[in-house]
Amino acid sequence: MARTASSAARPRRKGSAGGGGDLTVFFATNRNPVGDPVRPDGFGTALNGDGAELRFGAARFAGLAASWSHDVPTGRHALGVFAEDPGAGVLGSTELSARLQRLLGGQGEAATHDLLLYVHGFQTGFAEALALTARIAVNLEAIRRAMPEEERPRPLVPTVFTWPSDGVLGTRAYWSDVKDAERSGEALRRAVNLLVDVLAEVAAARPLGAAPRLVLMVQSLGHAVLASALSALDFPGGIDVVLSTGADIEADAFGREGGLRRLPELVPRTVVYHCERDGALQLSQKLRSNPVRFRFAGFRLGQRGPLRDPGVATVEAVDVGAVVIGTGDDTHHFYGRRNRTVQADMLRVLAGIPPSLIAGRSPAGAGRFVLGHGGYVSPAA
Repeated sequence: MARTASSAARPRRKGSAGGGGDLTVFFATNRNPVGDPVRPDGFGTALNGDGAELRFGAARFAGLAASWSHDVPTGRHALGVFAEDPGAGVLGSTELSARLQRLLGGQGEAATHDLLLYVHGFQTGFAEALALTARIAVNLEAIRRAMPEEERPRPLVPTVFTWPSDGVLGTRAYWSDVKDAERSGEALRRAVNLLVDVLAEVAAARPLGAAPRLVLMVQSLGHAVLASALSALDFPGGIDVVLSTGADIEADAFGREGGLRRLPELVPRTVVYHCERDGALQLSQKLRSNPVRFRFAGFRLGQRGPLRDPGVATVEAVDVGAVVIGTGDDTHHFYGRRNRTVQADMLRVLAGIPPSLIAGRSPAGAGRFVLGHGGYVSPAA
């Protein structure tokens, strides 16, 4: 169960970089509510109804500093679940929409922020999903502030779609998570549709300024959720960038029958980061090695990137093996939140720098690059 404001009181801890300010993470979840159905205490590990029912809210983190350690942040946070009582005309989606619109820039002005939607992977409980999203946002901001003006994108408002991962390690838990991930696609589709509508309303209020963008960051088994969502013909356009890390999905995901085959037509820029020595994906590959049970046995997308050269300008594959080996991440799987060089590359993508001009990248084939240490940025203190 997620910690409430009263149970989460802990003293602030001094962080490494990026200060220690407060941060709000918004969430959408198809997990089952725990406690009062109108205002739950938290969310569990089962699907909410048929898996498509969404609840919304926010978590306020106090004194969270940037850190690239393996630890999940444990600082104090206050959980606020938006009330949901359709019979009384109270909808959490309405509250989320209003809150986000206020944060994404004033009427008639250029957008001040972009919107980040994070989709987590295997072994991630509800409270952990919120905390990891906060850590990613704080780390990205520390690096963003240290980058030259011409490489610096707008800051991000962090949101997370958290599906009912069991939050525990083990083979049985993995298969349980696979099943729940595949059943969570409709909920993710609905969440994306809501956020796209929010950004459209913000854009309509600022005809003279740049509109905010929607950035989708997907980790590990979260790609099964995304693939399920993409199977719906009415999956909306409106995502501007997809950042894929540790993708636990077939290497041929962009092929004719692959789960991500529709991304190139829907998203202007998709970046697939990959590392062949990714230990979590090596285990996934072993678990899925039965070709009778799985049509796509063999390498996962997050190991070697797309099976075939991307072949379209909207997809680029970036091998991060050279910058994640020897950095303390023994599984080489969590570089999306733990590696400064990878995060600097992500920010350069969000700044609109063309793939071949991003610092630290070397060409490795059509639409393929190898990321080196030349792209490192020392985070702002």
